[in-house]
Amino acid sequence: MSSSRVNLEKCRIPLEEIIQATNDFSEETQVGDGGFGMVYKGKLSENNRLVAIKRLNPTSRQGNVEFKNEVKMVSNFNHPNIIPFIGYCEEANEQIVVYDYATNISLDHHLQDPNKRRCLTWVQRLKICLGAARGIKYLHSGVGEHRRVIHRDVKSANILLDENMEAKICDFGLSRLSPRNQPETQVLTRACGTMCYIDPVYNERRRLSKESDIYSFGVVMFEISSGMMAYHVRRFEDTKTQSMIDMVRSYYDDHQLVDGLDKLIDTALKGKIDMSSFHKFNEIAHECINMDIKKRPTMDRIIEGIEEAINIQENGKKFYMLEANDLSIEWQDDTRYWEWGHVPESRFPEVCILREVWWLEIHGKVAAVKLSQKSKYVAYLVFRTTDDCSGLAVPAKSRVSYGGIEMETENVYLRRPRRVQENYVVPHKRKDGWMEIKLGEFEYKEGDDGEVEMVLEEVTRQNRKSGLIVEGMEIRPK
Repeated sequence: MSSSRVNLEKCRIPLEEIIQATNDFSEETQVGDGGFGMVYKGKLSENNRLVAIKRLNPTSRQGNVEFKNEVKMVSNFNHPNIIPFIGYCEEANEQIVVYDYATNISLDHHLQDPNKRRCLTWVQRLKICLGAARGIKYLHSGVGEHRRVIHRDVKSANILLDENMEAKICDFGLSRLSPRNQPETQVLTRACGTMCYIDPVYNERRRLSKESDIYSFGVVMFEISSGMMAYHVRRFEDTKTQSMIDMVRSYYDDHQLVDGLDKLIDTALKGKIDMSSFHKFNEIAHECINMDIKKRPTMDRIIEGIEEAINIQENGKKFYMLEANDLSIEWQDDTRYWEWGHVPESRFPEVCILREVWWLEIHGKVAAVKLSQKSKYVAYLVFRTTDDCSGLAVPAKSRVSYGGIEMETENVYLRRPRRVQENYVVPHKRKDGWMEIKLGEFEYKEGDDGEVEMVLEEVTRQNRKSGLIVEGMEIRPK
């Protein structure tokens, strides 16, 4: 008899004890159900330990092979973000796996309940996600005889939360083993998992890889940031009914979702989080659901991104964005000179589009209390130009005023001139495809309230200007 067999024998729990712990599987002790059967809550008489008792349904998708597979695997697991295995029972046609009980139940339980979801802070959500990511990394790194475990059913319902809200990965009945020393190894198998979480590439090709888990985890990440379950749909006034992932792809891939950011952030989080942290988190989540599995991030990169999002939220400095609607633009309400419209690439529902002016003047103001004290900031105008723009390769000037200090800059160009000198300020292209130009700098000192005023102007009346698209002004830590 092998040592693993001896260890498993020591983990056997008599059916009689399980019946006693669950009061003969009464409804009062039932805490969950699924395609595999029922889960009950009970206490073992031997050590008075609170446990979750997973009783398999003989007709479920998790049959005898899956049961033995789960018991063998989980008996080898040892990680703080994997639910601890307590024992199992296999007698009288019963197949039961016993785990430690997670006091705060599952992540989906908190996300689906509006009251519980409102109580989940952004940092709590990030730390839950970080723990789950570390648990998945452990599985993918190889456990027990140097074999990698691919979970195959990563979802918020399979992320349990203990008394400290620490994440614990559970439910390994569908999991598969693959060699650890072959990073590109794929397992040919029928597609299993839960719809809305399952990797479309795996579902179509039946080739399972660790990247399949990464896709599913990306879906969970978007559930955490949006507060919307993957299998729910929403209907908005300006759009058809959409699922959460449809909304994500409309916003990130197709640039079709008007006011997309407002629809992708949980309303319970609005005004309570650093948006730089939110963007960093969603950026990693979006990489996870890439249809090209080679472009999906590794678990190490996911963990690094979540840690960075936590650091920004807890220690980072705030930044602020004024959209075009928040700016004061000379003659902006006269349709002969400016018009309001939507640009798919913009994060905002409307941008201000220049038709034709001779006098260009754009003002923005923001209360300093919306920023971080004891910090130096740089202000930028965020914009685009059309292919047929004109009159923008001329020197303008910018000004940033705050706390009695005014910084004015000459030779600011919205379009790069043919000859660029050292003292010229020219625009730079951002990662999101927009252009930005520096307006000036300022320092927000402790106790120094008031407003920051930013201005860009070209008022010589010597050039007809057209083809400028203004998205807003952004204030970022220096």
